[in-house]
Amino acid sequence: MARPLRIGLIGFGNIGAGVIEVLRANRDLLDARCPRPLQLRRVADIDLTQPRSVEVDRELLTDDSESVVRDPEIDVVVELIGGLEPARTLVETALREGKHVVTANKAMLAHHGADLLAVAAEKRVRLLFEAAVGGGIPIVRTLCEGLAANRITRIEGILNGTCNYILTAMASGKTYEEALAEAHELGYVEADPTADVEGMDAAHKIAILASLAFGQDIRYEDVDREGITRITQQDIRRASGENCAIKHYAVAEMDEQGRVAVSVRPTLLGTDHLCHEVVGVLNAVVIEGFPVGQIMLKGPGAGPKPTASAVLSDLMWLSRIENGQSPPPSLLTIPPGKKPPKKA
Repeated sequence: MARPLRIGLIGFGNIGAGVIEVLRANRDLLDARCPRPLQLRRVADIDLTQPRSVEVDRELLTDDSESVVRDPEIDVVVELIGGLEPARTLVETALREGKHVVTANKAMLAHHGADLLAVAAEKRVRLLFEAAVGGGIPIVRTLCEGLAANRITRIEGILNGTCNYILTAMASGKTYEEALAEAHELGYVEADPTADVEGMDAAHKIAILASLAFGQDIRYEDVDREGITRITQQDIRRASGENCAIKHYAVAEMDEQGRVAVSVRPTLLGTDHLCHEVVGVLNAVVIEGFPVGQIMLKGPGAGPKPTASAVLSDLMWLSRIENGQSPPPSLLTIPPGKKPPKKA
């Protein structure tokens, strides 16, 4: 039997619990498909007293995340704590220790992704992040593998399910405040909704996609950002009267001179637009390139199970690498410091 891929998971919240739950529920399928079995060896969190939706053997638990990233018995670290620090330091430490990393941390990648990918390349390990953009939508691997032969010129879409849910509810007659309260009740928004409704979450995601697609070091601060907090029922009615829907819409485009513009803002979409009927908490991404033309991917953009799907797909990819071997480099990466000229 092949040596297991030994996993250390950092961040035992809803997403971490979801990964463990799916890892157990799909054990037979995963064992059949993975060249190396996926074996959970350590689970770290700052608070181990909170009840979780899954039980974990106490011997696997620790509140010392650094001990996990430095553990010589761990092959891959799954980082699910989010935010910039200590996540960035832990991920960099894991990479420098020669461990692969799988992360769902869009904020960290939008600020430090190019630098961390450079460390991974130097140490001949992989930093994988399918779960960071689009939840269950396989957009990162689609770009990096399925569309690697294309010159991508534009990526656009709905990248935040909370904003999409609120705008969908407003289109049915609710005020912004009513729609936000409903999203809270249904668990579609954090206690502090700022990152969602002010566009920060979507800006993180479009920065990552633009960087990969265009081969440029595009970071969060390069994104022109506007949220949805100023949208009123009057705006919604006016858009409806013009046979349009207001969507919180992200766009990254590169012209023939290599100039790039990246933005996320409320946008009017007509009935003929591919994303006009993308409603509720769904996400959607539209990619244009040569020679493929235009394609669209749509699906659940957040939540424990869609995120677990993406995390486990990355772990399955890593299971194909024999212990001690260097993985093949990604066909697309983010060159640190390579900044594109901005479109006027």
